[in-house]
Amino acid sequence: MQKQTQPEHSPVLIAGGGVPGLALALRLGGAGIACAVIDPSPSPSGCDDVSLDRIGNHTTALTNSSLEILARCGVDLDQFPARPITGEMAAIHIRDMTRGANNIKTAYFSAQHINQNLFGLNIPEMPLRQYLKKLAQENPYIHCYFGQSVASFTPMTHNVHVRLGNDISLSGKLLIGADGRNSIVRRSSNIQIRQRDYHQDALIFLIRHSRDHAQTSTELHHPGGPMTFVPLRDDRGAQTISSVVWVERRDKANALLRLKKQDFEQATQDRSCGILGEISLLTTPQSRSLQVQSADRFIAPRVALMAEAAHVLHPMGAQGLNLSLRDGDVLAEILIERARLGLDIGGKEPLSCYETARQSDVKGRLLATHSLVRSLNHDFIPGHILRRKALNILDKWPMLKTIAMRAGQSASV
Repeated sequence: MQKQTQPEHSPVLIAGGGVPGLALALRLGGAGIACAVIDPSPSPSGCDDVSLDRIGNHTTALTNSSLEILARCGVDLDQFPARPITGEMAAIHIRDMTRGANNIKTAYFSAQHINQNLFGLNIPEMPLRQYLKKLAQENPYIHCYFGQSVASFTPMTHNVHVRLGNDISLSGKLLIGADGRNSIVRRSSNIQIRQRDYHQDALIFLIRHSRDHAQTSTELHHPGGPMTFVPLRDDRGAQTISSVVWVERRDKANALLRLKKQDFEQATQDRSCGILGEISLLTTPQSRSLQVQSADRFIAPRVALMAEAAHVLHPMGAQGLNLSLRDGDVLAEILIERARLGLDIGGKEPLSCYETARQSDVKGRLLATHSLVRSLNHDFIPGHILRRKALNILDKWPMLKTIAMRAGQSASV
């Protein structure tokens, strides 16, 4: 099939070229369903030139289930240019520090306890997105409109018409809003969102440390928010690089950002209690405001929302991209089956099936994450007590620990 430069019609139109939207496009394209990806970011460049000083601050911890979803989309991570610096997560170590260094509760989870080698991979986000963009451009069923955005769209009885910012007009059976937390598709569909502001910011950066992380993701629970160290590798494969997500109350986070590099390194060292040895910054810390939101509806006539257009989670628990990939996986299954039967892929029935399947999963994740965040609130004493007791029980009862790990793997995407 020859790729057209400006196709008038593609059955599926995807607004948003982030990892979830691109993964969905690759899954549909692999099944022979033509689709268009519309995204304001430019075409990929320099995909094969990946090193620590080029990957940015943001990484994502993908579970084995999410890696399986990417494999179903035709993504071979063995060919991923940033695979040499991607971190393997073989264990998770949780340390509750809310009562000080002299009264710490811990729980250690190993993937071997559930007969797996790894829980998943910690993947640099920007190179992953560039890699998926490249794969999308190479797929003859995917028409890429990079550097473009949705200006408006009109749902019709049997089609949806979309106008791009440069007045190119497209039509399809279904428009998918994968265009982020400020989604144009969601707003234009008059779908309301519910928001919760935790008055916290996440400081995100990469560090080098003197101790080997031993493929262990370490989460320190402090009043004000968790500090999480997720494994990466350096260009030579040494396990002395980690990505850090440090959640703090907004006023304190702003004060930390104003520190000089040496002072910020010392603050990180103190907060980490030296678990990774001597720490040095590799990247300049960035801040992200933590506001959780969920769309009241995930569908509208000829429209489906997914990923951050539908839900934004707190980073605690690392559920965000895992949940978003699950959206695309469920939606792809429904669309591929409808197309195989020759049925309308953008009608009310398939959209209702998608919303029913995803709403329960998302609501459960939102509730679980909110409970975790609230339990760490420095003013919420019952939460401290319950969380510490739970860690103590899990650490002493291997069978319960195994059940918890299997549930986390299956529910995380």
